[in-house]
Amino acid sequence: MQMDVNNKRETEFRKLKRDLEDTQAQRDSQLAALRKKNQEVVNELNEQVDQLQKAKQKYAARFWRAYQQLLLVPLSPLSGSSRCALRFYEYFFSSAEGCGLSFGRS
Repeated sequence: MQMDVNNKRETEFRKLKRDLEDTQAQRDSQLAALRKKNQEVVNELNEQVDQLQKAKQKYAARFWRAYQQLLLVPLSPLSGSSRCALRFYEYFFSSAEGCGLSFGRS
């Protein structure tokens, strides 16, 4: 009788141990999948940041060139300088918005 009780306990213990090992293996595989997905998302975000930095540098250079050209244009009467400012404004903002950049204009 005591042996039967011990055998039942030992069998139940082995079953619980096997269930625990299966659960741990499943958790480990889920954790590995989540880490892989997280790394993919981080890589994608880093790539987007790099692209945005390149676009920022490109348009900063374009802005600087346009600003320098504006300074080189002789400032005649108010109407002429207004035309220059308008040309600069149109040149810079139309090209920037064509690439999806927004500067708060409606």
